[in-house]
Amino acid sequence: MSSLRDTIRDVIAEIGELDNPARISDDADLFADLGLDSMQALEIVLEMEKRLGVQIPEEALKEIRSLGDAVAVAKAHGAVERD
Repeated sequence: MSSLRDTIRDVIAEIGELDNPARISDDADLFADLGLDSMQALEIVLEMEKRLGVQIPEEALKEIRSLGDAVAVAKAHGAVERD
C-alpha cells in the first residue's frame, strides 16, 4: 500500500503527464516548476478526493502550490497516512 504522499505524487504525475513521479519533490512548485495550470490543479484536487475519500473545499485549492501543500491540505480535510 502506498503512502499518502506517494498517492498524491502519483495523482500529480498522472494529471500533469509527468514521466517520473519520484522526481516530484515536496517543494517543487506545481505551476512554475512542473508546468501545470489551474485546470490541472482542480483535477488534482478532484482526484485526491476520489482516491482518498475526503472532501476538499474549493477555497483550499489556493493553498496547494506543491506536493507538500497538497499533503497538508489532504490531512487537514481528513486524509490519513497509510503505511
